[in-house]
Amino acid sequence: MSNIGSYSPNRFLDDGLQVVRDGSNVMLKLPFVGAVQCPDCSDSFTGKEWFSIKGSIVKPLKFKHQLHISSTRHICTICNVFISSKPSDHPCFANVGLW
Repeated sequence: MSNIGSYSPNRFLDDGLQVVRDGSNVMLKLPFVGAVQCPDCSDSFTGKEWFSIKGSIVKPLKFKHQLHISSTRHICTICNVFISSKPSDHPCFANVGLW
């Protein structure tokens, strides 16, 4: 289990947020549940696919908030670990029709 900045997977799961920004790192809690709020303002985003919601979050961080995003990580809320490859290939999501 890896950490990004001060966030371990368990702390990220406990904070109640679906998106957390730690400096230039963005962490996304998957699967998304309902509208996803920008970590820096009151904007919220919805969509059918996880990757379109991710783009809706990262784009305003880069352009509206003028932030450099050096990494985007995903955490599985089913098994509580950071996902190291494509989220759509993660075994917890393979047979549940999330994508």
